[in-house]
Amino acid sequence: MEEKRRSKRMDIDVRINLKSIDVDEEDGKIYEVDVVNISRGGIAFKCKEELEIDGFYDTQITIWTKEKINTVIQVLRRNKDDSYGGKFVGMSAADQFKIEVYELFTIHGKKEEN
Repeated sequence: MEEKRRSKRMDIDVRINLKSIDVDEEDGKIYEVDVVNISRGGIAFKCKEELEIDGFYDTQITIWTKEKINTVIQVLRRNKDDSYGGKFVGMSAADQFKIEVYELFTIHGKKEEN
């Protein structure tokens, strides 16, 4: 299968809260989700509750370095296993850079192991 993503997905095991900021949903409702992986452009996560496709959610993600990233996520799809895919909207360049740097170290580290 051909990879269509622009950015490498990196595994991360963290629980975050998504706060609804969408007018179609109860404003301020909070959902607890388990993040599966993350990239410069988006995130994959699992949630037991049903989220609005194309809905927008405010969140704060603690990454591998224990730094916090504040962003808004737009939910793009829901899979049959209650996992979701979303893209980052409104992420600062500095926070996006934090993910890029970790990606470079991850890729570089794997090349040295081979």
